[in-house]
Amino acid sequence: DSIILSVTSPGNLSQYSWSNGATTPSIKVTNSAQISVRVATQNTCLSAASPVVNLVKNTNTKPSIGITSD
Repeated sequence: DSIILSVTSPGNLSQYSWSNGATTPSIKVTNSAQISVRVATQNTCLSAASPVVNLVKNTNTKPSIGITSD
């Protein structure tokens, strides 16, 4: 099992930096992880890190998703 996390925005985002090293607008997560993302516009205005998404893989049930902030 896996889950897709995606960045959606009405703005002109051109760069993505996920905490797992990915640089695409969407990522596929297959194991337990703590994931956050930073995005940048075409003018390289970099955002603060997103809240951390805690993904916990449990083979007996559907994935559990929680969001925390700093």
